[in-house]
Amino acid sequence: MTGTKVFIAQALLLLINTLFFIKYGSRATAFYLPLAAAFFTLQFAILRTRVAGNILTRWRKPVFLLAVGGIILITLSAQWFIDPETLNVDRWSVISSFFEQLHRGGYPYGAVSHLGNPPGPMPVYFLIAYPFYLTNTLCVLSAAGYLTGLFLLRKYQRYRPDAARYYCLMLTSPFLYWEIFTRSNVVTYAVMVWLALTAFEKISKSRLGRALTVNAIACGLLLSTRSVFIVAYAVYFLSCLRTEKFSVHVTYYLIAAAAFLLPLFTFFLIWPTKFAEINPFIVQSEYLLPSWIIYVFLAIVVVTSLTVQQLKDRSFFSGLALFALIVVYFGYLSLGNGVDQAFFGSGGDLSYFLFSVPFLLFYAITQSSPAEPDATAGQRVRGK
Repeated sequence: MTGTKVFIAQALLLLINTLFFIKYGSRATAFYLPLAAAFFTLQFAILRTRVAGNILTRWRKPVFLLAVGGIILITLSAQWFIDPETLNVDRWSVISSFFEQLHRGGYPYGAVSHLGNPPGPMPVYFLIAYPFYLTNTLCVLSAAGYLTGLFLLRKYQRYRPDAARYYCLMLTSPFLYWEIFTRSNVVTYAVMVWLALTAFEKISKSRLGRALTVNAIACGLLLSTRSVFIVAYAVYFLSCLRTEKFSVHVTYYLIAAAAFLLPLFTFFLIWPTKFAEINPFIVQSEYLLPSWIIYVFLAIVVVTSLTVQQLKDRSFFSGLALFALIVVYFGYLSLGNGVDQAFFGSGGDLSYFLFSVPFLLFYAITQSSPAEPDATAGQRVRGK
C-alpha cells in the first residue's frame, strides 16, 4: 500500500504542476494543451522511468547544485527585474498594506491591497514576513521554502535514489517560478508547518517536557499563519489519540491553542470594535468557502484521521486532505462563477493547491524504496 500512496502523491504533484502550466501557458500560446501534455510526460519520465533514475542518481550532486543555483538565480531575477505591481497577484501587497496601516497607527486588518483585498492570514504570518518587508526582499521569503525543501531532500539522497528525481521536479515546476516571481509564499509557510508536525511526530510519545512544550508553542504559532493548516493538524494530532497518552495530549493541545489565540487576542485588546467588524476569520469565510462547507469538510477530516492505519502515512493524508479541500473550493467557485472564471480567470486562486505540496513531496521521498547501502562506504568503516 505504501507504493500506491507514493504513486498517488507523485501523481498529485504532477497534476498541480500541469494545472499551473495550463493556466499560465494559455496566456502565452494557443498550443498550451499539447505543450502541457508534453510537459506532463517529461515530469512523469523524471519521476517514474528507470533511465532517468539511473542518470540522475549518478549525477545527483551536480543536479542538486544546479537546483540550488537555479532557485537563487530565479530569486535574483525576480528581485531585480520583475515589478510585482505589474502582476495580478497581491500576496506581497497584502503584507505591505498591513504594515503600512500598522505603522500609521491604524487597525492593520482594515487595510486593503493594491487590488482591493483585505488581509486574510493570521497575525504570525505577518510577523514572519516583517523582516522581508522591511528589506524589500519578499521574493527571498518565497524562495526560502524551496531551498529548505531541497536541503531536506538532500538528507535522503544517500539511501534514497529518488532524491535526485525530486531536485529536477522542483526545478522544472512552474509553481516555483510563479511563486518567486509574484512574491507568493504558500510553500514556505507549508514547509514550516510540515517541519513542526514532523518534530511532533518524533517526540509525541515522550512525556510532556521541554521539547514537547516548545513544539506545542511552535505548532500553535504556525497555525496562526493560515487557518487552513488545521486540516493537517487534525490528521497528525487525532491519529495519535489511539496510541499515546491522552492526558499528555490534552495538555499539549491546550498549550498549542493558547499560542494560537494569543496573537489574535492582542489585536482584539487593542482594537476590540474593529476586530469584531473584520478579522481573519471573517475575511476567510467571505473570500474562500461558506462556513457550512468548511464544517462538513472538517468533519470528514476528523473521521479520516481516526482511521489512519500507519502513523508514517500522516504526511500523505495531510497532503491529500489539503488537496481535497481546494478541489471543494474550486468546485464551489465553478458552480457560482463558471469553470473558465474559476480556473483561467481571477475567480479562484490556483496557488492554494500548493498547501499540499510539501506534505506530498516529503512523503513521496521518505517512503520511496531505499537504495542499497554503499558497499565501499562499509569497507572504509571496517578498514578503520
